[in-house]
Amino acid sequence: MKKTLTVFSPAKVNLQLEIGSKREDGFHQARSIMQALTLHDTVTVSLDDGVDAYLNPDGFDDFAIDVTCTTFEGVPELAVEPEGNIAYKAAASLAEKLGREKGHIAIHIEKHIPFEAGLGGGSSNAAAVIVGLCSAWGVDDKSAEVLDVARSLGADVAFFLHGGCVQLGGRGDVYERSFEPARGTVVLVKVDEGVSTAAAYKAFDDMGGSAFGASNDATENASDLPLFNNLAAASECVLPKLAEAREWLSSRQGIAHDASGAAKVLLCGSGSATFAVVEESDSIRKAADIVAAAKLKGYWARSCSFASIGVKVLDGAGSGSNLGAPRKIW
Repeated sequence: MKKTLTVFSPAKVNLQLEIGSKREDGFHQARSIMQALTLHDTVTVSLDDGVDAYLNPDGFDDFAIDVTCTTFEGVPELAVEPEGNIAYKAAASLAEKLGREKGHIAIHIEKHIPFEAGLGGGSSNAAAVIVGLCSAWGVDDKSAEVLDVARSLGADVAFFLHGGCVQLGGRGDVYERSFEPARGTVVLVKVDEGVSTAAAYKAFDDMGGSAFGASNDATENASDLPLFNNLAAASECVLPKLAEAREWLSSRQGIAHDASGAAKVLLCGSGSATFAVVEESDSIRKAADIVAAAKLKGYWARSCSFASIGVKVLDGAGSGSNLGAPRKIW
């Protein structure tokens, strides 16, 4: 059986991120509200279950996974061996879990989401591989076995199987509830350095952490959620450039403000990208102006929109898909 599927692989932002105390397993308790974006990679999964080309000398079926990646729009190449790519790990883990270790899986990623940005690009790619393979194999990608694989790969991977806007608990990987996805235009700005997640969490612990604890039970629409990230101060301590980017972005004309007058600007996870919600009126022009100014400062910058879906197999669509992005302008 030969199948090739193209999968929409979106980025995400954390509208809220509350890190709690360390658990017995070494992870931190976390409550996260993630929102998908129209900024996306495209993942092509080619599956060949035929064994003729993959017979070893003893006549038994070999199992092979190949991962290639092409980067676009200023995203640097990731210096990692294919086996170290989370997309490879997703294919290998799922195949082992489902007893499908035969034939050849070829994965190609067209990458627009920058690495080490807090935008979940790698996790999204892993989820895209899972959904693509499940579609090819006729497996329910919401089954307990598949969700176990997703969660074993990282907290964010489970989110991308849901998409839209979802609240996750546990260590940030257990589904709790969904919100009506936010709408509007977003600007993303990234400094030229990454932030080690381990370093950010260590700084968080050294600073004594901070509590949030506000309930969102009465909120149905993600657009009504207050932005919050109690890991941001620790990440900004590790990399002060993040605070400079936040302050610069907050001062731009065209950035939306909440009821208290605060700019709707927030660090993406542990960084190093920061996102800002753009005012609704003439949002496309305003976003373009902010992106242009950010690039002049040397930042990586893009504009996009909030999205209502997660990873999704595209029927007959190629890498030029603008799925869910009628306002996409990056």
